[in-house]
Amino acid sequence: MAVPYTFGSATSAIPLSQLDSNFATTITLGNTAIQLGNTVTTLNNMTFANVTISSGTSNISSTSIANGTSNVSVNSSGGNITVATNGTTAITIDTSQGVAFAKGFTVGATAAPAFYAYASSTQTGISSGVFTKIQLNAELFDTANAFDSTTNYRFTPQVAGYYQFNGQFTAYASGGGATLTAAYISIKKNGTTYYDGNYLPASNASNNWGVVVSNILYMNGTTDYVELWGYLTGVGLQFNNSTSGNNTYFSGALVRSA
Repeated sequence: MAVPYTFGSATSAIPLSQLDSNFATTITLGNTAIQLGNTVTTLNNMTFANVTISSGTSNISSTSIANGTSNVSVNSSGGNITVATNGTTAITIDTSQGVAFAKGFTVGATAAPAFYAYASSTQTGISSGVFTKIQLNAELFDTANAFDSTTNYRFTPQVAGYYQFNGQFTAYASGGGATLTAAYISIKKNGTTYYDGNYLPASNASNNWGVVVSNILYMNGTTDYVELWGYLTGVGLQFNNSTSGNNTYFSGALVRSA
């Protein structure tokens, strides 16, 4: 009788007792050769369409998932979706589509820098009619250790992008014959004035008067730095301090990566 398929070297009907030795012909899935009766745990270079994994754990060990020109979807019909690295959950998407990051939101591979620095001591001896760098010698927070509150009083982020900055100082005149006739505030980038805040002329200025500045700046993530500067006119001038950080301060945070 004719043999519909060839097993091994058989060309005619064979008894069942010979099947084991004649079933040695391999088949190839992807680029993996398989023999019947063998156990294979890894298949390489396979393409699956409309695959559903209904239970158990499926590990993806490749460095990327390529989707060609179509969408890639991960769906859960009744539970959370988690993404873990090194055995620890990093991202959780719950059934209400809320997204939780285990260690906060990140941009690229580096945590988004943010800081809040303030003057914890009064800065006295301010010269009239010239710009003076404000000595912000304390911090409420500095997530990337990018603010220098001991020497240069500047923020030098190591992540490139667009940063929102907010600054304020409170002006004061103290001592005999003290006067405060004008107050002005600026943000300087790399030593050059980029944004000016409000200006209080003689008719409006008084002791304990605050001036503010706020804007967005691009920072290159390597050498760019920003500082807060103030301009006063009068006698006995100083920038006021606050132990809670609400009188003279400078803050900033990355709002969009480069």
